[in-house]
Amino acid sequence: MQFENTYTHLKSIAKETDEQLYSSYIVYSKMNIQFSRELSLRFVTQYNGFYETWDFDPLITYRLSPFTLFYIGTTYNYQKDYGLNSDGTRYAGEGEESFDMNRLQSRQFFMKLQYLFQL
Repeated sequence: MQFENTYTHLKSIAKETDEQLYSSYIVYSKMNIQFSRELSLRFVTQYNGFYETWDFDPLITYRLSPFTLFYIGTTYNYQKDYGLNSDGTRYAGEGEESFDMNRLQSRQFFMKLQYLFQL
């Protein structure tokens, strides 16, 4: 099992006025688990403070031989939406209580088979 964590803080200040143009951060975490010589799992999570988005990316790898691999994985991207109604289905109307919540923006599934041909 292996863990990797990264925190990056970015800030920009205007040279002439010393005004702060932006300041935010990105948190990245990756976990690798090797179950056997053939089977492994990688799980990547990232939070981007600039856009208030979350990314979750699990990947399973099965090695049939050193150069023949099968991958299956998915990506999930969540973004913070502001001013939604209580069930999160639409933006709140005037006089209606509003909520902020993370909503699924995109999802993608994929598979890949890699095989070495020898000529």
